[in-house]
Amino acid sequence: MSDAAVPMTRPHRPFALGTARLLLGLMGLMLLYATVYFSFFASVEEGRVSSPIDWVVAGWALAMGVGFIAAAIRLAVPGTLRIATGLVLAHVVFGVVKLVGYGETEAVGLFGADLLILAVLAAAARERR
Repeated sequence: MSDAAVPMTRPHRPFALGTARLLLGLMGLMLLYATVYFSFFASVEEGRVSSPIDWVVAGWALAMGVGFIAAAIRLAVPGTLRIATGLVLAHVVFGVVKLVGYGETEAVGLFGADLLILAVLAAAARERR
């Protein structure tokens, strides 16, 4: 037997895929937290859900939050990158609704996060090829 050191190899874990999972998961958690907070705990002055239209928007946010987390968990499964990209694009539309319909300028910052997630998803797609 030789005393020569055998280099240890680690399995290849694509950086962009891991980063996309992290960002998708964080966005999903943020959406779920905000939906629960504004649906049940916020005051009317803070923007509590109060009308039927508000409940539709809250349901949309809840569905996207769950979708983001599910996509983060299953991102390595074929086809999930496309689903995740569609979710991010739906979140952009959601941000436009919040900005135009509710006058929430906070949505502008989330547009930047959406662009970052889209860029990382594109990089993850390139890593797969």
